[in-house]
Amino acid sequence: MLEKALANARLKLNNLSSGEGSYKIVGIEELDNTQPYGPEYYEFNRRMVARIKVKARLTAEQE
Repeated sequence: MLEKALANARLKLNNLSSGEGSYKIVGIEELDNTQPYGPEYYEFNRRMVARIKVKARLTAEQE
């Protein structure tokens, strides 16, 4: 789950910046994984999620 959350963060960073290589990830923090719904919701849907906070720094493009 953490790998999927990180892949989603990289995809979002690529969309916000000018693409891969224009930023450097400087920090990853896993947020609390307390579930927002009761156990009956997850028993029915069987889906878990991971939440992370990613800090990135834009890099100067070198041409």
